[in-house]
Amino acid sequence: MENVFIGAGGGGLWNNPRHPRYNKEAEELKSLRKEEADLINIKRKESIRSATSLPTSASEKSTASKSDYQCKPRRTVKRNAEACRAGKSYEREMFHPGPYRDMDDEKRRLQNFMATGRYEDPGMSIKKAERRKPEEAQKPDTYEEVLNEIEERQQFLEDMAALGQDQHSFVVKSQIQQKLHELEALEKERKSKENTDK
Repeated sequence: MENVFIGAGGGGLWNNPRHPRYNKEAEELKSLRKEEADLINIKRKESIRSATSLPTSASEKSTASKSDYQCKPRRTVKRNAEACRAGKSYEREMFHPGPYRDMDDEKRRLQNFMATGRYEDPGMSIKKAERRKPEEAQKPDTYEEVLNEIEERQQFLEDMAALGQDQHSFVVKSQIQQKLHELEALEKERKSKENTDK
């Protein structure tokens, strides 16, 4: 494509710059774009006018009437004193205190932080260790855990079948088979321990 304009003219304090002279193609392109912009503006104005005009179909009439109805100011109905007292407007909300914070423990934690640079209280670590011991002693049996997992998966399959969604049934059935194999392995271990204990 050729250059769009020919020469920019000299500038300066006393010389006014000449306007660029466009070639024919550039002039035609410029006029075409101006016409397109005018057409777009005319179409936009027409669409705005048509949007505010009356609706033509029955469904549009019903929506227009509803929107007109909603725009109208509504008349408020004043209630009398008995109606106000009958509601729960005058009842006070009861105060429910939040969880209690032990300020002595917080002071000790802050003192420990200032002394050692850590928030961990040495007495707290002993308490945590004591708390963990009963939890470790109450570990559920692995055999029971596996049985519970199998029952959960079977219940899931039944629920999905009732809902008519069986797309995950193959995966869940394979998981049940794996759990059954784990049960068999656990039974073998129990029997071998019983035999060695005798």
